[in-house]
Amino acid sequence: MVDQVLTTIADKLRNVIGRLTDIDTDEVVIDGLTKVDPEEDMEFVQGKTCVTLVNLEEEKVMQGKSHAYNNKLFLNLSVMISARPAKDGSREDNYLLAVKKIAYVMGYLRNESVWTVQNTPELGSIADKLIFEMQNLDFKQITDIWSRLGNEIQPAVLYKVKVVNVAEFVDSPRSILGFNG
Repeated sequence: MVDQVLTTIADKLRNVIGRLTDIDTDEVVIDGLTKVDPEEDMEFVQGKTCVTLVNLEEEKVMQGKSHAYNNKLFLNLSVMISARPAKDGSREDNYLLAVKKIAYVMGYLRNESVWTVQNTPELGSIADKLIFEMQNLDFKQITDIWSRLGNEIQPAVLYKVKVVNVAEFVDSPRSILGFNG
């Protein structure tokens, strides 16, 4: 289920960024951004916008509100959206394009901060609703996240994504994370 949420986010952002930048080849990828090898140059994500799950937690406050919520699972996903500058061409132009992509994401999610089945039909079998809240991080927190990922700081924004999921779609803890079988 979490994998499907990330895929839905990536798909919608791919459409938005592609439309606003007029770049047909722009890709939004789901990636952990962790370097397996310290010498790795992360070439596979150069010039791409990355959707990264940073944290996952259960939202307990909503579940205790009323009996109507008892059959639902509420999750909070910390999702970082980063834009890696490409290596070809001008460094300045590539960096500014990465910053522009993040600005597009922020503008889009500010105007479309609640995704429901009505405005995002792909959610039908995944969740009732996704609610995006931009998180403010200080410099130490930003540095902490990027150093734990083993990467250099890139243009990025962090969102808390509140996920309301119907319990009948969740038949085991493995299905929450997207494992089948």
